[in-house]
Amino acid sequence: MVEIADSTALSYHEETKYTPEGVASSQHELDWSKKPDLYKGYHQARKTDLTVYVPFVEGTISEALESFPLEPLDGPPFSLEHISRLLYFTNGVTRVIPHPGAPEPMMMRAAPSAGALYPTELYVVATDVSDIEAGVYNLQVKDHSLIRVWEGDFRETLAAACPGAGDAVRAAPFSIVMTALYWRSAWRYQERAYRRILLDSGHVLGNLVLYAPRVGLRAVPVGGFVDQSIEETLLIDSSEEGGLVVIPMLPTAGGEEPRTIVPLRSACVPAELAEPELGLMRGLQRASAITGLRPHLEDVSFADATGVPAAAGDQPRGASLEQRHSFTSGRTIVPSEPVELGASLERTIITRRSTRGFEAGPITLDDLARMLDFAYGDGGPSPSGPALFDRGLLETFVIAHDIDGLETGVHYFAPRSRELRLVRSGDARGAAHRFCLGQELARDAAAVIVHTTDLWRAVTLYGERAYRYVHLDAGQIGQRLNLAALRLGLGASGIGGFFDEQVNDLLALRAREAIVYVTTLGRPQAKGTWV
Repeated sequence: MVEIADSTALSYHEETKYTPEGVASSQHELDWSKKPDLYKGYHQARKTDLTVYVPFVEGTISEALESFPLEPLDGPPFSLEHISRLLYFTNGVTRVIPHPGAPEPMMMRAAPSAGALYPTELYVVATDVSDIEAGVYNLQVKDHSLIRVWEGDFRETLAAACPGAGDAVRAAPFSIVMTALYWRSAWRYQERAYRRILLDSGHVLGNLVLYAPRVGLRAVPVGGFVDQSIEETLLIDSSEEGGLVVIPMLPTAGGEEPRTIVPLRSACVPAELAEPELGLMRGLQRASAITGLRPHLEDVSFADATGVPAAAGDQPRGASLEQRHSFTSGRTIVPSEPVELGASLERTIITRRSTRGFEAGPITLDDLARMLDFAYGDGGPSPSGPALFDRGLLETFVIAHDIDGLETGVHYFAPRSRELRLVRSGDARGAAHRFCLGQELARDAAAVIVHTTDLWRAVTLYGERAYRYVHLDAGQIGQRLNLAALRLGLGASGIGGFFDEQVNDLLALRAREAIVYVTTLGRPQAKGTWV
């Protein structure tokens, strides 16, 4: 039996922590001659144009806004128009910024990405869609088209690759598979890039889950799948690209399938056995792979390289999210009304930008309550909330700099009871500024949201696969915070670079608890501070 302390995920997280000494001594310089291509190419000409279903895709933002609101689409039957709109508002190009002297303009997308490197790729496995033959397709983001990778019906192949989710795959007219190209992010962020890749892909997943009902569909993310089968189905090189999520797209009118499939747990691989020649990032992706499903689940140990449903009866419980800091003073926050996107969802996604500067001034406690409410839903697996793999793994802290009606300091957020519990009072602007690598966003924001996880417990539950789940979940919540902030006329920006240990110290966390993501919220500065 493998000791959890030897886990590759725990080792990776420890090895990729930023420290002031490490950042100061870093010799890493960007080699612009090796800057990765942000668009995946195929040596074939057969494409299916999707722009005809999104008529504003080549216009300016002001022209695009004149097209809203778009009428929702019903289904079934499902068509290319459903796929086109879904993919565009999930990860399409929403703004083109000319760069004089550059070979091509910068193309901003529907979901934010660290360094604007966009590592996430989307594939469509189509079976019952009119206007398109059954097969596997890659989304060509640059010109909003599909290029066929394989021809044929891959429904059963995909179902077999997703133990526990076969029925959902078979019921779906098409499924979307999300992958990541490692070098796109690693070129800039080196081995720590895996964290950003997963967060970026979580942003994309957040858009997909939110937008699907606008085209008569429900996204059902599946994080547990046989990795090699997915790689072969998509015809990808596992040394360069890895599968992250399989998402059957089910009709909203059909059945009562869960919003997510029970996650599978992978092996727990000692760090010294995690193929060190692959490097930390690809080593963890490989170590967290699921290779199959054994017929006798009760015989499976954490050392087995097989996918196993994490049965509730054998999960180490620990303190629940609602019990944490329960001895401290708390403040229940009830939003005056929910954040409703509805017909404004397209407009919100297409105008979303990460703010690069906040101006002085508070936000209201009600604004904070509404953003947290939208980010988490009702705290349970409701249709209004995010489709998380395990909402019991992530914990949320609010560093209140300037919120009307809330004491300045660090607060713990209990999601079900909607209670903010004071952990530490006092002004933490200086500390937040320092731990976010001196980024003024963390100092000037009205609030800094920090997502954490007990990584030891997560690995105990799900093996090395846990690292994918918690970061994808945090990215999805972060994207919902982004969109809610914009809807309320506020600004938001995610931060994936921070001094891990300094954050732990401020939040009074144990060493085994990992910082996953930071989101800053506040009043955006005037025009010119958005990217």
